[in-house]
Amino acid sequence: MKLQKGIEVYIETRQSEGAPWTKGAQSLRSLYRQVGDLPLDRIRVDQVAPFLDGPLTSAATWYNKYCVLRQFFCYWEARKEIYRLPLPPLRRFPVQTFVPYVYSRTELRRLLVAAGITQRDLNSVIGPRTFRTLLLFLYGTGAGLSEAVQLERDDVDFRRRRITLRSSVARCAREIPIGSDLYDILLKYHRTHHQQEAMIPAL
Repeated sequence: MKLQKGIEVYIETRQSEGAPWTKGAQSLRSLYRQVGDLPLDRIRVDQVAPFLDGPLTSAATWYNKYCVLRQFFCYWEARKEIYRLPLPPLRRFPVQTFVPYVYSRTELRRLLVAAGITQRDLNSVIGPRTFRTLLLFLYGTGAGLSEAVQLERDDVDFRRRRITLRSSVARCAREIPIGSDLYDILLKYHRTHHQQEAMIPAL
């Protein structure tokens, strides 16, 4: 089997699991463009290494690309298309520098007050009430921003107190309960903006 077909078969397999797997597909297709349509068992380490060591490649990007390639080659090794992994030694995982920050209640109050002030500018796309409700929705559900901005009125079931969230990353939707405080906030907003087509942004 040649590389291009092997990549497309593998991508189709990963996407059948329910996720678009966009980044991984991009990495594999970039490998194909660099090394050409070689038979899988003819690909060598010295052909893969320059792909991993591309210009302006950070340590985290190198590691992520390596993991994609390893999964891909392990898949075909298990199916007897190759008998070794054409990969250089794995480097140490890059040190994580991100430290999550937890807001205090005082800081949250200030943030919500500021949201109402900053959004009064004539150039603001989202109004103060909508922006404040959006922040409370994110805080109260733990939803991602992409899930929140795709939320429509029909996704909020006030009778069952459930919300259906859809993401641009995952193909399958997920349903979460609405807490009592957030329920009151969303219901009040819904009644105020009942003629709007979407919940957010017109949330």
